[in-house]
Amino acid sequence: MHARYAGSATMKSLVFTGSHNLTTTSLRSNDEAIVRVDDAATFAAYAANFAALK
Repeated sequence: MHARYAGSATMKSLVFTGSHNLTTTSLRSNDEAIVRVDDAATFAAYAANFAALK
């Protein structure tokens, strides 16, 4: 995700990864994992992989 949030003066490049799915079961019942990575090299690697999949 590359975005600027309300009240923020800077852009952030973050990677969120893990087993979490955006479903009701995942949000309320399952034991899911999610990790936020705030690292430029990791973001660049994920962005390059995403671009290659297009």
